[in-house]
Amino acid sequence: MYLTRRKNKDQITGLLSPLLEYIRLKNVCRWIFGKQILDCGCGSAKILNFLQGDYIYTGIDVAPQIIYENTILFPRFNFLCLNLERDNLSDLGKFDSIILSAVIEHLHNPILLLKKLYTHVHKETRLIISTPSPKFLLLMRIGLKLKILSKEAHSQHKKMYTKHEIEELLQKSGFKLKKYCKFLLGTNQLVIASPH
Repeated sequence: MYLTRRKNKDQITGLLSPLLEYIRLKNVCRWIFGKQILDCGCGSAKILNFLQGDYIYTGIDVAPQIIYENTILFPRFNFLCLNLERDNLSDLGKFDSIILSAVIEHLHNPILLLKKLYTHVHKETRLIISTPSPKFLLLMRIGLKLKILSKEAHSQHKKMYTKHEIEELLQKSGFKLKKYCKFLLGTNQLVIASPH
């Protein structure tokens, strides 16, 4: 069951936003592989509502309050307060699945992060990315006017990537596209990649 959590700074507003987040996380979770999971930009770690079984989860987020609350709510798991673009990630170890759910569109330099993450993969690692497509901009404009989508989330977007641009990011950072699909009427993209 999808748990309702109290409002945190990282949680988005907008009537429709929680539903879109739920659908996004369900799509991401279908592709998680292995026992060691790294969730970059984990926020309130809502993905844990969908994960089952014995796994070792590490969540990274830039917000200290969110990380503190996660450590209280989920003491079994590892949470780190780090800036994905600026901080050193070298002590993390290797992972079976690395998740970037609604993250790359917020970064100034996603290639820098992807290159950092490449040092934490083995030959079977699965990189799972979800990101809005450029088509989402039209939905966002309508949703903002109707106040059913999050103004905060939209204002933090740096760039919406096409499939071709995502493939270029992956290639430049050592990853290879394995699967690509769209969901939510083509407004969101799901990318599965592996090391070359």
